[in-house]
Amino acid sequence: MININTNEYLKHKLISTDLYKNLGLKINYYDIGASGNTGKPWSLLDECLLKVIGFEPDYQSYLKIVNKFPNNIYHNTALWSKKTIRNYYMTQQDYYSNFNYGTSSMYPPNIIKNSNHHGVIDKGRVVEKIIQVNCDTLD
Repeated sequence: MININTNEYLKHKLISTDLYKNLGLKINYYDIGASGNTGKPWSLLDECLLKVIGFEPDYQSYLKIVNKFPNNIYHNTALWSKKTIRNYYMTQQDYYSNFNYGTSSMYPPNIIKNSNHHGVIDKGRVVEKIIQVNCDTLD
């Protein structure tokens, strides 16, 4: 049995950090709807190993994320199957949670289906406003 000290594990990030460094590898992390920080396990990697490329269609959220994480690369566009302009549905959840839940979408929320759930994430998914956003392809 291997005994792993969790505090030591987190202190040294992921166990693969040294392996990636020794092999000269980097991870490209594409964050689609990049209104916040990367989550675990990616946030546990040493920052020098993770190249974050984010896409955030809402201009206000885009400005916040660019200022908060200046070493990452962000694009103020949505991703779609072709270059176009589409509706982007900004929900109350985002506005009233300071964008902690990220429920805005290129698709309108299904309020009837969502009303069957009662968790925090399902509250406030009513559309606050609809904005037009530029869309581009990933390639």
